[in-house]
Amino acid sequence: MSSPLPPPGPNPHSSPTFTPPDASFPNGPSQSQLEYMRSFKFVFENPNWLVNALLSFLCQIVAGFIPIVPQMILMGYQFEVIDNLLETRGTRYPDLNLNRIGDYLGRGVWPFLAMFVVGIAWSLVFVPFVLISVGCIAGVAGAAGQDAGTILATIGIVLAVAIGLVLIVLMMLVVTPATLRGGLTQDFGASFDFAWINDFVRKMWVEVLLSTLFLVFASLVAIACTCGLGYFIVVPLVPFVQAHFWYQFYVLYLARGGTPVPVKKVTMPTNAITPPTY
Repeated sequence: MSSPLPPPGPNPHSSPTFTPPDASFPNGPSQSQLEYMRSFKFVFENPNWLVNALLSFLCQIVAGFIPIVPQMILMGYQFEVIDNLLETRGTRYPDLNLNRIGDYLGRGVWPFLAMFVVGIAWSLVFVPFVLISVGCIAGVAGAAGQDAGTILATIGIVLAVAIGLVLIVLMMLVVTPATLRGGLTQDFGASFDFAWINDFVRKMWVEVLLSTLFLVFASLVAIACTCGLGYFIVVPLVPFVQAHFWYQFYVLYLARGGTPVPVKKVTMPTNAITPPTY
């Protein structure tokens, strides 16, 4: 049975009526497992979901021509979604507002940098692994002759792919808490609290892996079943689904006795966030 949910740090975007999460947050009894379909359904609960999705898609199209900046903007918006989900106990999220691109960019730079640094560190292991694997497989296959070489090459490729998948999994287990912590604290240095990351991984590694597989599988099925047209539906909605998974990760982590993230206080205009009325 899960332990009571400790209150998180103050939310810099909370309204005067904001009540910190308690043991009944977010849906009745303390949440004890990940709600996969909820991360999809919540997107459509905003009456402006279609406009938000179109703007998300536009942002990702622009990213094809102007890298990095659009991703930071979208990531900043994702963490404002998380803020509002925490504040409203998972019941609403704000619209994507083009007038607040500067705010989103400032909010998204820290989690993006955290993700980038983890990716660079991972590539220092992954790229040499690929090069060494290719060299070893080619060398062994060439030395063994045509018949035996084909068999050995096949075995080597299967092993290399399996090890590669393990490395990808390890990256996901580190990049998720680092990104989440960076986005909530709005502090690059605070992203790499390794004691917190280790605690998060111990408590949440199953959910992180399963949600990643679920999102990839669901996206591929949607695209395949629509002869590729589903791409234009999946891509705009993935940032919203991912944000909701991150929100659930944090809630579950706290429910399992995790340490609340120290949220950085930021002074924002009173009209900066205008969640839709449901």
